[in-house]
Amino acid sequence: MQISGQSPVPALLRYSEEVRTVGNAVLIPEAGKQVVSPYQMMYLRRSLAALGWNTLLIEPPSWPDTQDSKFWLNYRLELVTRLKAALELTAGLKGRTLIVAEGLSASTTMKLFADGELPQPEALVLLSPYVPEVAQNQEIIGWFGQSQYPLLDFYTPFDNRWAQSTVEQRAVAARKQVRLDFRQVNLAVQPPNDSGQRWLTRQIHGWIDHLGW
Repeated sequence: MQISGQSPVPALLRYSEEVRTVGNAVLIPEAGKQVVSPYQMMYLRRSLAALGWNTLLIEPPSWPDTQDSKFWLNYRLELVTRLKAALELTAGLKGRTLIVAEGLSASTTMKLFADGELPQPEALVLLSPYVPEVAQNQEIIGWFGQSQYPLLDFYTPFDNRWAQSTVEQRAVAARKQVRLDFRQVNLAVQPPNDSGQRWLTRQIHGWIDHLGW
């Protein structure tokens, strides 16, 4: 994937395998993961395509040095350029665009929307969002309360302590708006696991059906 003024970023585009294209799914793995790694996003790349999605899996920035007080700012600056390039690419494809992000990439993506650095998404799926710093991790709760876009939030019993610490508060903040486009789901199977991955795919696809796409 080409980014102006930078080296190309690894990305994998897979076209819908169905006659009817549901939309486009931009997949953003946890910080530091490669696009070819055998993990949740690689599975979603294939499974969503089989259900009618064009999928674009992009490689996130490297894991930041969390000892640096500006680690999250630096990560955001890198991720926003990649996301902009991904959204420019999917803008040329048929259908609406769904964003699926994991871990630190999930919280960072939400921060970019909250700060207006990216246009509001048509739908956002978060997999265990967190920031490995107490005050910044708590900011996530406020974004759930402020978000005006469809939001699907996954958590697992195997999440790290940062993600686990905000699970209940994330749901409470979102539901205060009495909204029908928010859903929080417990992915109770430890990844990587084929049955869990199939279930994750069905949950995402079913939620989109509920939204009327």
